[in-house]
This record gives sequence, C-alpha cells and structure tokens, in this order.
Amino acid sequence: MKRALGIVVGMLLLAGCSQRSTQAPASPTTPPASPAPSPAGKPTAPPEPPVAPLTAAEQQELYHLPEGGELLPLDMLRAVESIKTFKPFMDQLERFRLVPDPNDPDGLPIGMSVDMADGKRIEPRMVFFNCAACHSAQITYQGKSIFVAGAPAHVDIAGFIVELLGSLESTVTDPKKLSSFLSRLAALRQHKDLAAAYPDLALPKAKPDGELIAQVKKLIKKEETKAAAAVAQKKANIESAAAALSLLKEKIVYLQRLRGLRTTTFAGFGRLDAFMAARNLLFGEKTAVDVNSPVSLPPIFFLSKLTWFHYDNNTTSQLQRNIGEDLGMGAVADMQTGRSSVKLRNLLRLEELAARLPVPSWPEDLLGKLDAARVSRGEPLYQQHCASCHEPAPDGIFPDRMVPLDTIGTDPNRAVNFTAQLGDRPFVDALAEALARVQDAAVAAEGISKEELAKSARGPVKWRGQKGYASRPIAGVWATAPYLHNGSVPTLYDLLLPPAQRPKTFLTGSREYLPKKVGYLHDGSQGGEFLIDTGKDGNHNSGHTYGTTLSEEQRLDLLEYLKSR
Repeated sequence: MKRALGIVVGMLLLAGCSQRSTQAPASPTTPPASPAPSPAGKPTAPPEPPVAPLTAAEQQELYHLPEGGELLPLDMLRAVESIKTFKPFMDQLERFRLVPDPNDPDGLPIGMSVDMADGKRIEPRMVFFNCAACHSAQITYQGKSIFVAGAPAHVDIAGFIVELLGSLESTVTDPKKLSSFLSRLAALRQHKDLAAAYPDLALPKAKPDGELIAQVKKLIKKEETKAAAAVAQKKANIESAAAALSLLKEKIVYLQRLRGLRTTTFAGFGRLDAFMAARNLLFGEKTAVDVNSPVSLPPIFFLSKLTWFHYDNNTTSQLQRNIGEDLGMGAVADMQTGRSSVKLRNLLRLEELAARLPVPSWPEDLLGKLDAARVSRGEPLYQQHCASCHEPAPDGIFPDRMVPLDTIGTDPNRAVNFTAQLGDRPFVDALAEALARVQDAAVAAEGISKEELAKSARGPVKWRGQKGYASRPIAGVWATAPYLHNGSVPTLYDLLLPPAQRPKTFLTGSREYLPKKVGYLHDGSQGGEFLIDTGKDGNHNSGHTYGTTLSEEQRLDLLEYLKSR
C-alpha cells in the first residue's frame, strides 16, 4: 500500500488575534459594539451549567489515550542513547518541557500515549504523543508550581523529533552504540543473556558480550544491502536484532520527513507550523513551500464554546482538525483510499474529555491575591478596548468573529500561507478533501455510528481560507502566554505597549511566571533557551494595537482585570 504521511495540523487556536502585515500596522480603531453589559459592566450571558470534574481515571485517558500514531516500542526508546545527553533517550524528558505524570504506571509524561486494546496497555508498548502533550502547562513561581490542564504547553515537539532522529541514526550506524542498545534492550526485556535474546546473531553462550560487536558489524553491513524500509506502523513483537534494527531504520525514514520540511523559521518551545508542514508532507516536493509561519500552541479549555477552529477560523470540524493533528503525530494514511492508523473513536473520546476542562482561575495561593481596586478600575477599560472582540455572544457561544489583516496588522504569514494555491487549486480544498477521506474510512473501519459523530459535530463541515485572524475568548487569558497567534509577545503587559516598544528578542522555555506582567520569564534564566527574534519572517510582533495608548496606571489596572477573568 502506498502511504502518504500525514499532517502536523492541529494546534492552532489561541486566545488573542495576530500576525503582521507587510504594511505599517493600522492605528488603533474603535472596535465593533460590545455585547450589552450587565449592571456590573459585564456582558450578559447565561450562567454556566456545572461541569463534573474529570475523575482520576478520566485524567489518565486524557493524558495517555492513543490516537493511532504510536511510533516505537517504549523499551526501544529507553534503550536508545541520546546524542545530546549521552544517557537513555527517555531519561529527563523535561528537557523538552514535557510534564511528568507521577501516576503513570510506565513513568510516561503527560501527553505520551500508549497503544491499548480493550482499555488495557498491550505489548509491545508502542508510544508517541497525543493532544495533551501540547495542551498541558506546568507553571512555576518562587519554588512552587501548579499544573493547568488545557493551557498551552511549553513543549518542544520539533526538538524532540530532531534529537530522536539523530539518536536513532547514530545508533544504527555505529556498531558500539548499536551493541550497547541491544544489550540495554535485552536487559529491559529481562532476557537471561544476549545469546537467548538475539538468536539470529548466533552468539556463543559463553561470553556472548565479546562477540556482540563483531556480529553487529556484520548485521549493519547486511542491512545496508537492503532497500530502505517503507514507513509502516508495525504492531508485532520485535524478537530479533535484525528486526529491531529494521524498525529503527524504518522510523528514521519517517522522522527524516518530519525534519526535512523546508523550515525557514524555527518554532522552539510552545510553537509549531502545522499547516505548512502538512502541505509539504501530504502533497510532496513539487508543491512544497517554506515552513515560515509558526504559531503558539493554543489553549483548549474553551473549545466547547467555539463554532470555528484555528487562528483563522478555517473549519467548523473539530474532528477533522484532530484527525490532522493525529496524522502529524505519527499516524499514517493511504491518501488514495483514506485507510489509516487513526483511532477515530479515541479522538472522539478525547474531544469529550477536553470539553469538560474548566477555565483556570487566577491561582492566588501561588501568584498572589488580586488587587480589588485595580480590578474594578480595569473593568471599564476592558469594555472600552477589548470586549467587542473577546466577549462571547449573549448565549455564551463565541461567534465567528474575524479581523482582516490590514486591520489587525499582525504577522500575515499564517493566514496568507493557508490561502495559497496548491498547483491549480486552493490548498484548503485539497486539505479538506484529504481529511474527509480519512474520516470516512475510519468511520467505516471502526463502525462508528451517526449518533457518535453527531456529538462532535457543530453543523455541516466547512473549510475556508481567509486573510485575517479570529478573536478568542478572554477567559483564562492569564495562562495562555506568549501572546499573538505566533507567540511573538512574551507577556500581556508587553502586548499593551506600542509595537515599537515590545521586546524585539526574548528567550522561551522557562516555566517561571511573572505575575505583574502576566507571562513567563524570558531573559534566558530558569530554563529560557530558545531565541525568538521578532525581526525574522513569521515572528513579527507588530499590530494588535488596542489598548496601547493607556497610561502606565491604566495598563496595570487593565492587566489586573484580565487576571480576574
């Protein structure tokens, strides 16, 4: 079967508008009229019905339920040596800002999924990522921390892939490293000796270690005479050295495709350029474009209030959005038939769980009490400068509210790239057709009923391309730094400054919070490692000039009110 590798599509709906125009950003304008305020000044909306918090078992589902893209057996990942740390690759995964899960029986971080059957983990334990990897945040402050489910993660997915690829390539080409890998793998699988672990190597029972490197050299030479293995999602046990080496090489092919995507603007922590990676993966080199429009990983704790998804409101289908994310995280598909490894029923379950995540309140125990006087003074400023874009409709649902590029003035790459042509047709049409084909095939393969699908649907499935960005609810905005769609402004305080006064460079990767400025520490200390240069293509921090003429005291008042939302 010919397989086309899938998408890195789905991580794109943050709180806030964004992206730069090639023209000078528009001066602040009076936004459209706000929803009718209540006597207290807040727009009227029906009270939220109580939502049952996730149980411990449901949290584990959200954190580890497989989506169909599980890439390699866990024991093989544990046996591979990192080219950077020189320790087993799976040790110290916090270097990629993955959040530890102390309750996981396999010691996996939040967002690392495990293959299952009938709700139980199966052998070999194939692992990779699900949606929680990109939508779970750990926030620290002065030695204490909290975890916010549904908030944008700090994770460096691209960094994980690059380091894993380099580690696998080093392992399969270096006889000493491959020998060490096979020794560690045999120990993890509790084989009594190497001869019993790898009968295909014909190692002597007496002192098999001494012959291991010699036999591994022969194995590497033998493998080099074979054609590169096609990328496939194998679920069989790996019980020979040759099969282990073959699988490593197979996954190298996949990871090489992810790495070699013409990236010209690198994402770093907490960002991805999903759609341009999707375009290049799905449709090949002939129509490939530069990957130069990274976006900030979005919060998902208000998804149930949205009718359109992504930063540019380009689809009404949360399910197809998630199919795209799944394909980008390791699932494979035959684009001619639509058959894939996507676990559609699991995606529906993850949607259901994510819809129950609460909007996080300002954590006063960690970050300090709010100043009630400032909150009171900040509310009318919010109504004047922010509410018309960021408040829901009276029924509590967030409307399809778009701001054109020439009005918002933020970096245009994301919106412009998505509306580009793919040969003689719009990219959006080709993408919609591909995702629909995969969905239809998965529905048939898993026997999913119309009733199950209806729970996810928000009406007819629509895809579109527009040169503008969508506004998003202000709820929980304190937990969604950095700001603008491309994460080019580190704090809310900086967003309320004129663009020329915003930081031109800053470092991401720190989880240490700045309560006064509402964002994360970005001076390179306490984990800040990746440089965001806002002068680079796709990283511009211009535009969104609403509220930028406030005095310093007014700015602090508005920030205090935003914390309270």
